[in-house]
Amino acid sequence: MRERQRSTILQVPAAILSTAGEIGIEEVNKAVPYLKSSIENLKHDAVEYTKEVYVKYKERPNNYKMLLNRAQTLQEKMVDLKKKAELATKTELVQANEKLEHNIESLHAVNITLSFVSDILRVIKKLEQFADLLNDKDYMGAMKLICELDNILLELTSSEQSYPEVLSKLKDVVNSKKTDLQEELTEIFCKAIHIENVGDKTTFSISSDLVHIQNVLQALFYADSAAYVLHNISKLLWDLFLVPIVDNKVQLETEENALSNTIIIKVTDEAKSPEYTEVFSNLEYLVKFLKANFTLLLNDQLSAIEYIGVDIRDNLSELLIKHCLDNTIPTTTADLQNFNTVIDATRNLEDLLEETKIFADDTNSIVEYVRQVDKLFIDKKCEKYDASACQIIKKDLYEMTEVDMIFNPDGFLSTDKNSSTCFVSKSTLDLLELLEKIMQQAVGASEVCASKLVLTAQNIIRLYIARVPEYHQKLLQTIPQQVALFHNNCYYLSYKLSDWTTE
Repeated sequence: MRERQRSTILQVPAAILSTAGEIGIEEVNKAVPYLKSSIENLKHDAVEYTKEVYVKYKERPNNYKMLLNRAQTLQEKMVDLKKKAELATKTELVQANEKLEHNIESLHAVNITLSFVSDILRVIKKLEQFADLLNDKDYMGAMKLICELDNILLELTSSEQSYPEVLSKLKDVVNSKKTDLQEELTEIFCKAIHIENVGDKTTFSISSDLVHIQNVLQALFYADSAAYVLHNISKLLWDLFLVPIVDNKVQLETEENALSNTIIIKVTDEAKSPEYTEVFSNLEYLVKFLKANFTLLLNDQLSAIEYIGVDIRDNLSELLIKHCLDNTIPTTTADLQNFNTVIDATRNLEDLLEETKIFADDTNSIVEYVRQVDKLFIDKKCEKYDASACQIIKKDLYEMTEVDMIFNPDGFLSTDKNSSTCFVSKSTLDLLELLEKIMQQAVGASEVCASKLVLTAQNIIRLYIARVPEYHQKLLQTIPQQVALFHNNCYYLSYKLSDWTTE
């Protein structure tokens, strides 16, 4: 009894489903041809309308809404019909109904056609929205929309081979509007952020309406078009502000009004290099002006100052080190002891540059450079010693003086020594005095500095042997006495150096 009841319960839904399936099959079979015809007509009308508006320019884009409504109605019918077709396929009758199978396959092809038509109409609608956004000066919205249209048409072109003239023309329209928008935004930005040089005076003006300018800049950045305007600013900032501040005597001032804020730089002396305190002060003045008035964001993570910083940070670090900080390295012990003042000022400047994102973590640190002052101090001293040695070597050989020297027939280490006098060039004594000064300084220096000083002394001796024949070549080739004098000079140097070693 229970088995019979269960069988009856199962049979009832099957009967209902079969009836519903028969109704669905009949409706689908009748509706698919009509739907297919309607969509083909819509496709023809949409393509012809697009040609009239964007190819032949005979109509204004006003009637696309009617076509959109037709597309939406057909889309709704398509969805409803697909549901009924899916219900019909669940019945056993579907296998015996070849017409339904054919119509279900047709629905897929028709759906592709409808998608193409809908995309074309969507492009036309967005072109109208683009014009409205542009009129409202919503530049970011307009740029996003035009970039979206780019992507839609790219997908349509790759998937749809028919109507190439329509697709090509729509692409041309979109590209033209995008180019016009980029040029308009670039012009607006360049008028609002303006650097101008006249003679020895340069002005950098920034519009007070930063919200409007930021909207413009973000729209350019969204389309990867901000590079030109920002690279141009960074180049002018480098050439007309940063380099003159480090290399020349300059005067900075600012002007403010309701429309803009301006910083003005005037070169007062190109021949004279400024002290590091003046360079730091002027750089801080410029950076603080940018920090207060150039507060433009490209997106949530990147500012315009940081973007410009990528262009200039490494060059600025190198410029400060080679053209400014290198001149602060002391040449006397007294100056070395007071060098902490320079280190503190350099740290303050670097902190400001990092705070404004002009410098980054990987930028060559100007503070780390000046903290190596001990090594830099010795390097600078050695450079001066080398320069002094070159001047001594160039002196005339024939200016002589008499010196006492122990002569060893069998070499300097021989115990058989005879005292004698001979003539050497006065410049030889000058060179020995310089070498003695270097070696005395090495005695009290750190291991690294002492090694550098000893190496410098050795190089000076090698330099003497190599360069004297070069600088005095003509006299050595024509006057035998000059050759004898050079021999005495070398022998006397060897004698004194050997004497220093035994001491």
